[in-house]
Amino acid sequence: MERAYTRTYRFKKIILAQSLAFLIVVLAAGSLIFYAQGYSINFKNFKIIKNGLMVLNCIDKPDKIEVSGKEIEAKSTIVKTLQRGEYYIVASKKGCENWERNAKIEPEILSEFSEIVFFVSKAQISSMTQDEINWMNSTPDSTLAESPKGKLSSNGYEIWLNERLVTRFSSKITQVKWYSNEKYITYLSDKEIRIIDRDGLNDTLLVTLDEAVNVKYLFRYQGKVIYFRDNDKYYKAKVRCD
Repeated sequence: MERAYTRTYRFKKIILAQSLAFLIVVLAAGSLIFYAQGYSINFKNFKIIKNGLMVLNCIDKPDKIEVSGKEIEAKSTIVKTLQRGEYYIVASKKGCENWERNAKIEPEILSEFSEIVFFVSKAQISSMTQDEINWMNSTPDSTLAESPKGKLSSNGYEIWLNERLVTRFSSKITQVKWYSNEKYITYLSDKEIRIIDRDGLNDTLLVTLDEAVNVKYLFRYQGKVIYFRDNDKYYKAKVRCD
């Protein structure tokens, strides 16, 4: 009798343990599906919320990423589910200018920022070799060239991409052209060669010229190096952090 009772007790314990294990698996799978579909729970009011998705893709891996002041794991590709709202994103890399962005997240909408590049805070300028000078002089300029990304145009104070105004300046600009990956636009302003995002944000200094006379500039090695001529003097500088 006692032996039968023991077997029955153990059998019940096994069934209970298996049932609990099955329940945990079902809840875990349900939670994964729940969050994969873009839902989350607001524990302040216990409401189910439909989220949006933010994707950051950096060509150069950042050292640090913050989303509205909260640090997240820094990787080359970030995929993060966020509730509806405005977020301030800062991606940083040592020795480089920050990449910054205000992102508006909407439910069921993908907000993607791709091919993010970091540019050095202060480029080290050196002289070009004769072979590099020959290459530069034999390479045609690409100022205002049309590309699959769209047609750039400028009236000297504005930059346009097709029919969309990218940005407006108070002083005259020249030599507007695509950067190597065509996600950025470069231009010459006074004695500075600068670069901006396609939407006019993150306006960044690349190099400062001595005289800004008879200027020509080109990028090489996937945009990592800028070659430029300033009044018959030839220089180069690494401008991209990699």
